[in-house]
Amino acid sequence: MMSGPHIERADREHAETVAGMVAALLLELSGGTRQVGVAELLPMAPERLQDRSNFLAYIAFGEVHDAVGVITVSTVGAIYAAGIVGTIQELYVVPTWRSG
Repeated sequence: MMSGPHIERADREHAETVAGMVAALLLELSGGTRQVGVAELLPMAPERLQDRSNFLAYIAFGEVHDAVGVITVSTVGAIYAAGIVGTIQELYVVPTWRSG
């Protein structure tokens, strides 16, 4: 296990962590009015994390291996890019880890 802040590609084993971070994102974006529980998001998370062909997720971990951020990206082929491009679907960083 690595010490210090680091980033790992998420897989099915990280489903609950990713779902929790996305729930926190939705709550913050809604100004506290959209409270989506981890249990509501959890059924979709392992499925998306297993589909490694066009969906990527990365988790940032803090110094004590606590999750402090997540990014999910969908990929698709594009003629203008002459290859694959990605679209950020979700991006969340725990407030105490944000720089101002």
